[in-house]
Amino acid sequence: MSDSAQVQVYVCPVSRVPQDHLVLSHYLGFLSSAEKLRYDQYHPKAARLFLISRVLVKTVLADKLGIAPYEVNLQLHPNGKPFVRGSNAVYFNLTHSADVIILAVTEEGEIGVDIERVDREFDWMRVDSVLAASEIEWIKGNELIDPFSVYQRFFQIWTLKEAYIKCTGDGMSRHLKMLNFHVLSERIQFLDSTNNAQKTDEYYFESYIYDSNFIFSICLQQSHNLERFNLDCFQLLPFISTHRITPTPCKYS
Repeated sequence: MSDSAQVQVYVCPVSRVPQDHLVLSHYLGFLSSAEKLRYDQYHPKAARLFLISRVLVKTVLADKLGIAPYEVNLQLHPNGKPFVRGSNAVYFNLTHSADVIILAVTEEGEIGVDIERVDREFDWMRVDSVLAASEIEWIKGNELIDPFSVYQRFFQIWTLKEAYIKCTGDGMSRHLKMLNFHVLSERIQFLDSTNNAQKTDEYYFESYIYDSNFIFSICLQQSHNLERFNLDCFQLLPFISTHRITPTPCKYS
C-alpha cells in the first residue's frame, strides 16, 4: 500500500430514484430468490430501501470484479459484516440515513462507513454515556461562537465510532465510550481502550459533509500509516444516472 489509499464512495439519494413499474421490475431482476423473500417481508418503505441498496451494491461490485451483477453473491460473516462469496479482491461497506445510501469500496483493506443526518434538534447530551470526557469538551468547544457547531461535531464523533466498529465487524460489542477520537486540524487521532484493544495505528479515518445536512465517516484498515485518502465520490442512481460529486472534508482550524 502507498502513502495514500484509493477509496470510492457511491451516494444514492433514494428519493431521486423514479417510483415507476419499469424501474421496479428491472431492479427486482437483480435479487436472488432468498433476497426476493426478504424484500416481500418488508413494509413498502423498507422494501424500497433494501431493493435499491442491493442493486447499488451488486452493480458497483460487478463492475469492480468484472462479472455480471447476478453473479455477485452477497453473504454475511458470523459477525454480520457483508462480503462477496468467492472473492476477496474488493472490500466494501454500506450505510444509510434518512433517504441517503452510501456504499464505500476499496481494494486496500477492510473498510467501514457510517452516515448520519445532522439533526439540530437532537438532544445529544442524552447519549453522553457513549462519549469520552475529551470528546464532550471538543464537541462543545466552539458553542459560544457557533451554537450549531455542537451538532456537526457530535455527529462526526458518532459516525467515526460507528465506522470503526463496522470496519472491524465487532458491532456494538465494543463500548463506544472506550473508542476515543481526537479531531485535529490535520488528522484524526484514535484510541481503542477496550479490553481487547486492537492496534489503533492500523486504522485511518476521514469525515465528510454531504449535501450540507449529512456527515459521513470512513474507517480504513491499513498495512502502514496513511497520509491521506484519494477519494472518488459519485452520486449514482443505478441504471439511471451517475455523476462525480465532491463532498466537503470536515476540517477545523
